[in-house]
Amino acid sequence: GTGASPASSIKNAGNTWELGLIETNALLIWNNIRDRVRIRVDGGLLNGWDVVKAAVLGANEYGFGSSAMIAIGCIMARQCHMNTCPVGIASQREDLRKKFPGYPERIERYFIAVAEEVRQILASLGAKSIEQIIGRMDLIKPKGVKVPKTSKEININYLKSLYARIGSEGENPFIVELPEEDGLPDKIDEKIRKLSTSISHEPKSKNDRPESPEEDLNSKILNDCLPLIESGKKIKLKYKIINIHRSVGATLSGVIAKNWGDGVSLKKGIDINSVVIDFEGFAGQSFGAFLVRGVKFNLYGLANDYVGKALSGGHINIIPHKDGLMAVGNVAIYGGTGGYLFVRGRAGQRFAVRNSGVFSVVEGVGDHALEYMTNGVCVILGSVGKNLGAGMTGGIAFVLKEENIRKLVNQDFVIIKDIDEDIEHIIAEMLLKAHAKETGSKIAQDILKESIENNLYVIVPKEFQRYKTAFIEESIRRLKSDFDYLEYHL
Repeated sequence: GTGASPASSIKNAGNTWELGLIETNALLIWNNIRDRVRIRVDGGLLNGWDVVKAAVLGANEYGFGSSAMIAIGCIMARQCHMNTCPVGIASQREDLRKKFPGYPERIERYFIAVAEEVRQILASLGAKSIEQIIGRMDLIKPKGVKVPKTSKEININYLKSLYARIGSEGENPFIVELPEEDGLPDKIDEKIRKLSTSISHEPKSKNDRPESPEEDLNSKILNDCLPLIESGKKIKLKYKIINIHRSVGATLSGVIAKNWGDGVSLKKGIDINSVVIDFEGFAGQSFGAFLVRGVKFNLYGLANDYVGKALSGGHINIIPHKDGLMAVGNVAIYGGTGGYLFVRGRAGQRFAVRNSGVFSVVEGVGDHALEYMTNGVCVILGSVGKNLGAGMTGGIAFVLKEENIRKLVNQDFVIIKDIDEDIEHIIAEMLLKAHAKETGSKIAQDILKESIENNLYVIVPKEFQRYKTAFIEESIRRLKSDFDYLEYHL
């Protein structure tokens, strides 16, 4: 799953996608839900023939990974996890990023060539579009290639028969032995042709069951907010929320970004705290996903996984009714580029993975926190899991001084040290004050009363140390701008 994997693992570990795709497609047909699912396949796709092959075996979508990376300039040095990529693709080091040789037209030309090859193969098959060959395994013919070290030729009739039997008869191929007569190629191909014409491989819709008004909280929020935003009024709303409400805030953020901007691009966006919404209950997955600048969510309760996914300048407070709880699930603020998350409670595993600019305070995390983080500031006021900071190349973090903390930090990538600079103290104090103010956190209040230096370590990526001072100065200015109750002078 990573370009840093050994070549032997990439080539030999796991199973081929062709086998998995055949069974997946057939089992979806068996359960009569094929028209509700889009199958996406990837894993070594290189050219148009691979796309056509995947379509014939039942795939609707086709993912390109390594080949696209090579097209843009990757040389497969397998150093992605070390921040030493020689061509600057998988590195935050400015000296290496200057060596990046790629430009968008390379990717464009590559995919145009793949598409042209797909068109040529489709024409040779007499198909007008790729949709016409999805699931048409009868089009596959063996080349007559002999298996190494034997006199036998490769026989694909078993795979075709497996697909036909699962898809049309519903028999389990792992229990029922295939009769000899089922191995006849013409008979199997005829079965597959009939099967392909009798079912649809193209989903009718994402979900053919429309959401009820109670479920569609996003539309209600948008309808309540939009007229008030257009009039320039400050908005304060309140809603009940339950776990069937997913990606709450994403629709509102998309409309705001389209019409007024997200506060990052050329459009200014809306003012800070223009939209403040209180929620009470248990939020479903991706609460506050993609939330843009100017929108603030206060959740009085708990939340599932992916809180603040791709947070884009918005502000989220999670305030449970009781202290010490697991307040948010796994993978909070994944890939966030800006904004704030304050949690009066613990977060699950993989907290702030790929964080690229979010400022956050939580009161404990699970394993693999801050993995691949490149920007932002995170303060963790509780116990942490193993492997904290793996692949972290930017931003800084603060963690509680606990007995085994150094064993839990991945010190291949980061250093962990005492707070020994005034500027480190200032940024930590500002975030603790904001956390205490926004959530009423007793932990933050106690540390502020006692001593920040006695309670917290600072974590800095090794390659980021030379940029640390400038980064913290800019972060302090950002906090002063966004929180009028925080005052500091550098």
